[in-house]
Amino acid sequence: MDVQRRLDRKEAAQFLTSRGFKTAPATLAKLACIGGGPPFESFGRRPLYREADLLAWAQARTTGQRRSTSDPGAASGAGGEPPAPATRPTEPDIDEVVARALRAAGITPASRERAATASAGQ
Repeated sequence: MDVQRRLDRKEAAQFLTSRGFKTAPATLAKLACIGGGPPFESFGRRPLYREADLLAWAQARTTGQRRSTSDPGAASGAGGEPPAPATRPTEPDIDEVVARALRAAGITPASRERAATASAGQ
């Protein structure tokens, strides 16, 4: 039986902050909605966090010691492997986004040409 103490959101933020990982309850709430936060259990509508999960989450987000802002630092995770290089998400091509939106609305290139021809003839 697991008898670890569970912390509510406010207590979890205080726990992390007291261990050097300054975190606000609002941050934990946002991450619980969008993802990327520490794992939690629900008791009714109330999220409950385990201390070990909070520390593991905070340590996974922390770099190792660095000598400059351009130094990625040593990984703090298991194995001491350097973190994977950050990849920048590519922005979608605007023409493709527009084409997808038009297709979703049932507008095809042929129907656009007909509409343009009809409005030009007025």
